[in-house]
Amino acid sequence: MLDSFNQTSLVQPLLGVSLPVTQAVAPGVLNAAQLIGGATPMKPVGVFNRFDLAPKDGSNCGEYRIVYSMMNGPGRFLLIFESRLPNPNPAAGLAGCLPIAKMWEQLSTMPDDATRVAKLREFYYTNALGFGPVVDYQNYGMPMGQVRSNLLISSPWILREHRTAQEPITNAVVFKTDTVKESPIPEFFRDPTTLPSVISTAQQSAYRSDFLDKPVCNLTAPDRSIATPSQDDIVNGIGPGFLAAGDDMESISQTSAPPQDDDLSHALDPSFVTPLTARLGALGLTAKVTSTQLMNRAGAMTCGGCHQFSNGAALDNAAHTWPPARALSISPTVEIFRTR
Repeated sequence: MLDSFNQTSLVQPLLGVSLPVTQAVAPGVLNAAQLIGGATPMKPVGVFNRFDLAPKDGSNCGEYRIVYSMMNGPGRFLLIFESRLPNPNPAAGLAGCLPIAKMWEQLSTMPDDATRVAKLREFYYTNALGFGPVVDYQNYGMPMGQVRSNLLISSPWILREHRTAQEPITNAVVFKTDTVKESPIPEFFRDPTTLPSVISTAQQSAYRSDFLDKPVCNLTAPDRSIATPSQDDIVNGIGPGFLAAGDDMESISQTSAPPQDDDLSHALDPSFVTPLTARLGALGLTAKVTSTQLMNRAGAMTCGGCHQFSNGAALDNAAHTWPPARALSISPTVEIFRTR
């Protein structure tokens, strides 16, 4: 995983092409030995219950996360281990996950932190509830779970996703960098001359056609169902649905690094504005949402948009804007950013 931050290109598995990425750090800046008990150790700063991510059929029980932060390092580096936990009794549906929900509920009634830590340690590292340990390499690979990285050292703020896998010949267990979900290659929306050489204008055209269908509908759902939607209606009511084959290999959470950032309204191709405007007109939204505001919404749905660059972006003609991310200071060296 650390080696991937030294590279200047990564293979997009669905397109089967090597896409350019930012060389996030020089070789040796992130040293595994130093990150595991060395001078710049990774330490857990939070554990999270994401039972809300369990599918309705209960085929798995959602995600259970540990966030690690690098201490005493040259910048900010966080790893979010997001284990997708299988349901040992899938025939029971979501009811099969009930012991997990009860365990997290009971944490608040335990007498002290030491008791809570012991219970969480059992849950994450042993088989106390009969679900197997949360921390298992199989729970961090397709189709289950992932590890996400946030890196801000000598480059822009870069977000990537990684999954466990086995090498086909050696069967060695490795981390492979995967696409960043719902974070499109921004050049799909820009002038064709900006496209990476491995992507054709025909692929760009096909991606745009798909975007005009489901994603535009998802991004305008509140405006089509509510006469005068509020900011909360818009923020909580829109979604992406971007074509997975167009997802990038990184998401950059800063507008200071165009054209690689995910600010999808940045340098919007004028030839794409026409079909965007026509599509909004066909949906009866001409007076409500412009093409730029629509792309602001699309950008806000990416990893980078949720983290930072969408702060204050215009969402419609009613002067509603995307709420700013806010920093939660949890120690002198760590901040975690989130939206409302």
